[in-house]
Amino acid sequence: MNDIDRETEALLERHFATARAARPEPPAGLSERVRADAAALNSAPASRRARAPGPLLEIWRTLGGWPAAAGLSAAALAGVWIGVAAPRALDGGLAALAGGGAAMPGPAAGFELALEEL
Repeated sequence: MNDIDRETEALLERHFATARAARPEPPAGLSERVRADAAALNSAPASRRARAPGPLLEIWRTLGGWPAAAGLSAAALAGVWIGVAAPRALDGGLAALAGGGAAMPGPAAGFELALEEL
């Protein structure tokens, strides 16, 4: 430590010691006013008291509130949009993943074989 640090530390220590020695007292009548306010709140009817949050509000808070709801709704809308109007590039990419250039079978492709057996 250099001299400036020691002087600064000694000055701070003197100020802290002075602050510890002087105990501030609350203004006169403050504790009586606080007790009167507490008594008035405790005697309030149950309808004015705050109710516990319901399960929907708890889910809302757990998800993160408005910012999270905005992100979830944007992702849901993007998923619906991609699902309904799939771009051509996505079709080609899925076909390549499925086994080369073969076309992807439709959702009812397996039913044709089942009907032929009957």
